[in-house]
Amino acid sequence: KVTTPAILCMAVHPQNTDIIFIGGDFLGLGGVTSNCIIRLDLSTGTFSAVGVGTSIGVNNIVRTIAINPTTGTVYFGGDFTATVGAGSVAVGHVAQCDIAGINLGYSDLGSGGGTNNGLNGNVYGLVIDNTNQILYAGGAFTATNTGTTMDKIARKPVSVAQAWVKFTA
Repeated sequence: KVTTPAILCMAVHPQNTDIIFIGGDFLGLGGVTSNCIIRLDLSTGTFSAVGVGTSIGVNNIVRTIAINPTTGTVYFGGDFTATVGAGSVAVGHVAQCDIAGINLGYSDLGSGGGTNNGLNGNVYGLVIDNTNQILYAGGAFTATNTGTTMDKIARKPVSVAQAWVKFTA
């Protein structure tokens, strides 16, 4: 991890276009430590860590970011399996945080909102169906971490309490 720091994805927050979330393979930007995901306020030029307390960032690359225009929730996916630092949370390649403040909290995205209920492989793309409030994930996964078979694409209602389900046409 982090042999050549790189930014791999960015998303402008639809509820505050001065806020950009940046993901990739880095240990921080602008003098602020935040592993692989960071927040930039364009109005001040200030970078802010994503996380709570000393749990800032995730343990591997962030490859995709999607932001729900209705709720403002920020979803991110990639090669990571946990947050870093004190209070580390297993997140299974996909996680969410809130835009409410600079110290943003993580939530796992699995059935029942428990830990490590994500997906069993890297997530390379996320998209939100805003009309139906469905999050879609695509990547190199074959199942959820709780054993439900997937075929590289999965969907779930944006509610944390809802399970990932296999995409069917």
